[in-house]
Amino acid sequence: MSLKMQVVIVVACLIMLCLLVRMVKNNALSLKYAMPWMLLCVGVGIFAVCTPFTAWMAAVLEIQVPSNMLFFMGFCFSLALIFGTTLTLSRMSLRLKKLTQEYALLEKEVREMRAQIEEEKEKRRKTEKGKEKQIEA
Repeated sequence: MSLKMQVVIVVACLIMLCLLVRMVKNNALSLKYAMPWMLLCVGVGIFAVCTPFTAWMAAVLEIQVPSNMLFFMGFCFSLALIFGTTLTLSRMSLRLKKLTQEYALLEKEVREMRAQIEEEKEKRRKTEKGKEKQIEA
């Protein structure tokens, strides 16, 4: 891998790390979700700098160009991150559905209680009016 390619990859990783840190600092991204991306950036940066190790890994995996191995590793890790995010999204969707159903049931219960209170108030008014009429008569 050429020095120029190494510099470009390391600079791209540093820019991505800076963006991730800024997003976490501004509460635009949770640290829980930023950490895997930060690890990806650090890992790709290390593989870009450690060319003998990258070349050895490429030879073991029978990839002809070490830079292709680097991008392949980043691609595989990105797929794992996307899968993890999909699992989290699925869990959150199920939780949201459950919370929505619970909210609807509670809302119905509140409406029923309000209607019951209104009925009781109306009954009290009628009985009070009836007592007033008896007192007047």
